[in-house]
Amino acid sequence: MLISQPKKTASGKIFFLTSTCVLALGVVASVLVFNTVNKDKREVLVQRAESVSVSIDPSIFQKLTGGEKDINLPEYKKLKSIFKSVATVNSDVRFVYAFGKRADGTIYFYADSEDPSSQDFSPPGQEYPEASDVLTSSFENGKASIEGPVTDRWGNWISALSPLKVSEATSTAFTNVSNLSSKMVVIGMDIDAKNYIADIVAYSVAPIGMSFTVILFLYVNFRVRRKNDEITATKLSFVELASHELRSPLSGIRWALESLLSPVNSTQGEANTISSLQNEKRLLADVYDRSNVMMTTLNNVADVVALESGTADALDLVSLDLRDVLEESISKVQQESIKKSIRIDASLPPAGSVTIEGDKEHLSRAYSELIRNAISFSKIGDTVYVRCDAHNDFVIVDIIDSGIGIHPEEVMAAGKKFTLFHRSNSYSAGGIGLGIHLAQKIFKMHNGKILFSAGKSQGTVVHTRLPVVGRVSL
Repeated sequence: MLISQPKKTASGKIFFLTSTCVLALGVVASVLVFNTVNKDKREVLVQRAESVSVSIDPSIFQKLTGGEKDINLPEYKKLKSIFKSVATVNSDVRFVYAFGKRADGTIYFYADSEDPSSQDFSPPGQEYPEASDVLTSSFENGKASIEGPVTDRWGNWISALSPLKVSEATSTAFTNVSNLSSKMVVIGMDIDAKNYIADIVAYSVAPIGMSFTVILFLYVNFRVRRKNDEITATKLSFVELASHELRSPLSGIRWALESLLSPVNSTQGEANTISSLQNEKRLLADVYDRSNVMMTTLNNVADVVALESGTADALDLVSLDLRDVLEESISKVQQESIKKSIRIDASLPPAGSVTIEGDKEHLSRAYSELIRNAISFSKIGDTVYVRCDAHNDFVIVDIIDSGIGIHPEEVMAAGKKFTLFHRSNSYSAGGIGLGIHLAQKIFKMHNGKILFSAGKSQGTVVHTRLPVVGRVSL
């Protein structure tokens, strides 16, 4: 069972739901803006086409036949000049033109805004087979309209259409024009569909952009709040665990001191003097052991704080013989293993065969913490194994205990601060989870890492890895 971990809060669900609502509102707002802007721009484009239509004298079309000969007529040149001026003044307008309709229903050009030298120029009388139903109906109903995007041989367009009705005063002359069956001319104005849509999208993305800004703000706030919650939970866990871990040895020390100061001890007869001295020695040894436990706990706390706050002394990096480092690490925990009758079986590399670069004090501390952890979770009489496997660029040192083992679901949490594991319902080891965490910090500072592998009731393997700067074949 894993205990003393910071508890999850409901802030994650609240952030998700709030962000979803904000994003949904942004999408809805963007759709509304897109539709509104699209409607407004289309209305404005139709009005512009109508203004061009109003500016043209319908009598111009009495002289135009809708054939190639129109190109030399002054009426054609005047109409052409109007269209070119409109296209020049309105930078978003690509084409301005006038359509006519023959008796057989064929739609053709009267004139357009293009220079005759342009490859996009449509000469008078050129047929327009791409005519849509909207364009064709404009000749019949006489109503201004807009369509698009529509595609023809020149591109993809948004087209505004404004019918121009020939006045009744000119109707007699108009009907004498050959091949014409309609008194209606349609003035057209095209703008590039791609640019048109891009303009609308530029407006409509604003709400979504604001939504993402709000979500980013919420996310930052969420992260800050969660970090604060984690810090608070960690502090509470630390206080809880530290109180427990310090209370136990303090209670033992207090009991031992009370026994030493007890009047019973001061009134012992001479016959019991040796037994009394032995008992006092045992009590003092217990006080010493418990005070060491307290000192280890406090040292671990101080070391972790120093490493994480950046106030720790800089590493004294030198070339080290891995064997020397491991031997020193084992010697630091030798007494603990002897007291628990736990044997340390170390298979170390020959002296001088594996060279690493690091701070000897820190690395020996890290290895000793890992070995100490293995001892703590081993039963009386068990064996802790230390194995070394050197490669060209790195060396792996495994610390293996044959104890109860670490559960697979606990592997990810191993090494976190203030993490305490119960390896079974009846057995647990003391500590506030700082030993392995401290070792991980030290290995990371040396460009190394620590990994855990385990199976239930099959012991635990701690894999350590460090870069090698020199190696002699073992």
